Amino acid sequence: MFALRFINPNYIIMNTLIQSLFSYALVVLLMGVPILSFGQINLDSGLVGFFKLDANYADSSISAGHGSGSTNNYLSGINALPNTSVDFNGTTNFINCGVSNRGVSHTISISLWVKTTRPAGDHDFLIDKYNWSLNKGYYIAIRDGYPYITVRNGVGAGMHTFDASSSNLVNDDQWHHLLGEISGNSVKFYIDGVLEGSQLNSAVNPDLTNTNPLVLGSYYVGSASGDHNYYDGRMDAVRLYNRLLSSSEISYLSNQMNNAVTLNETVCGNYVSPSGNNVWNVSGTYSDIKYGSSVADSIFTINLTVSTLDTTITQVGSDLHAVSNSNYSYQWLDCNNGNSLIAGAQDSIYTPTANGDYAVEITQGNCVETSSCINYTGVGVSEFRLMEIQVYPNPVHDYLQILNGNNYALEIQILDITGKVLLNQRSNNSFELNVSSFANGIYFIRIQSEDKLFFEKFVVE
Repeated sequence: MFALRFINPNYIIMNTLIQSLFSYALVVLLMGVPILSFGQINLDSGLVGFFKLDANYADSSISAGHGSGSTNNYLSGINALPNTSVDFNGTTNFINCGVSNRGVSHTISISLWVKTTRPAGDHDFLIDKYNWSLNKGYYIAIRDGYPYITVRNGVGAGMHTFDASSSNLVNDDQWHHLLGEISGNSVKFYIDGVLEGSQLNSAVNPDLTNTNPLVLGSYYVGSASGDHNYYDGRMDAVRLYNRLLSSSEISYLSNQMNNAVTLNETVCGNYVSPSGNNVWNVSGTYSDIKYGSSVADSIFTINLTVSTLDTTITQVGSDLHAVSNSNYSYQWLDCNNGNSLIAGAQDSIYTPTANGDYAVEITQGNCVETSSCINYTGVGVSEFRLMEIQVYPNPVHDYLQILNGNNYALEIQILDITGKVLLNQRSNNSFELNVSSFANGIYFIRIQSEDKLFFEKFVVE
């Protein structure tokens, strides 16, 4: 048996999201490691088992060999997001992923993440596809805090056992990436992307198939009575391949914890997350995971700003007022003519030349929104004669008096300087409005009765 000392890699890999199919996840290696070509990496190829363990036991590979098992707790995984890893309790928890060999016959690569504090004296099985009666199959386990992989291909004459183990502990309550490979007469074992142990044997192409199920978190519980070497710790992102992985693919997988991307996004309307699994329309900070195909998984922090354009329109006297904003561009539309553009009507205020329905299209950066249509009745409306309607005092401090000389049926609106309606009221008599809660400034009062209109500015102080 051959074992190499663990060496912590001196590089960090960061995936950078670019919205192009061919340039997504361009890898920048910061510590002098050569840049890898995309041709070396295809993490979908040969993937026959993929258990993300995100609050379920689903298999996301083409095998779709979903797991079932005893109740497990879900905790944060390698991406630090909640409910993205399974926490096995060391006494009863396991996941049974079915008896299928998943197209694995002589070659397999097994990738997984573990986090445990299991002390010396314990022997925990992480992944088991092994028939103990026939001494045939493979498993990955941790003994006394040291992980290893074993493959056997039968009993009696011609029986061969391959082992590859590590001389480095992984029971330090930190996430570690483990990867075991079996192919031909070779078995290899990696921790955090570094080859820890390998062994050659005279047996060539051992038969890895058997009728026992693939089990996560223990050895097959139907194979013997008593202790089943239950795993105590967290597990995340379990992948099985029916091929060997390239050195570049091993590096990608072992650096998933470093594949963190921060995005600062400004949108109008809905924002679809990089994974396509989430849609947000409220500003905030969000997290998302995009599981890799040709690249490793990426963990996104999205600082999202959702722009909301105010498309309110108010009729002020004979004018239509959109909300005034120096960052807005305006284009008024004729709703009665298929929302056609009105030539020259590109200000926040528009004075129609005919009664009808009008809207405004507002643009800010890449955001474009169109208001609802408003019915305009300003053409042909006469003003109240002096003494029919009076509003006083002006300036006003608390109560604004409205004199309705002929007891017209009045519709009254108070608007601020931007044209926003602050108050609506109806009356057939003289009355007063309490404006004591209004901030000091300029306001407008609009009073209409059938075909007559009163419009005047007043000041609150």
